[in-house]
Amino acid sequence: SQFLVKESCCVLLQTIPNHINIDVMCRELTRDFPDVLNVHDLHVWQFSKGKTICTAHIIFLNPQYDIIDLLLLSSIDHRMHAMSRNKCDEMYNMLMNNFQVYTRIKKKVMDFFHEQGITTVTIQPEFFKVRF
Repeated sequence: SQFLVKESCCVLLQTIPNHINIDVMCRELTRDFPDVLNVHDLHVWQFSKGKTICTAHIIFLNPQYDIIDLLLLSSIDHRMHAMSRNKCDEMYNMLMNNFQVYTRIKKKVMDFFHEQGITTVTIQPEFFKVRF
């Protein structure tokens, strides 16, 4: 039938399902989740009749540390060839803080996507540090 051919073409072309609006999803994520500062490179496509996939880069607010801090710390310590115990602890605490920010909100964000009918979600977390 014509409907079956159209549906098959949409799957083969990996089109965005009709019920998905990328702009609205991005706005809702930043509105409904205070720790989400921005969403970019959000892609949604239909993989098969019952499977919709999403990938997204989500920038989370992290008031203490950002990736630049970690890179600077690791490059300085790498040149010294030996990390002091304090530097090692500081780096570990930075990583754990980012991890805790992400895990605290991850389930809620995943549930948001699942409520939109998206069955498989991959999030690339990024962290932003507010500098005063």
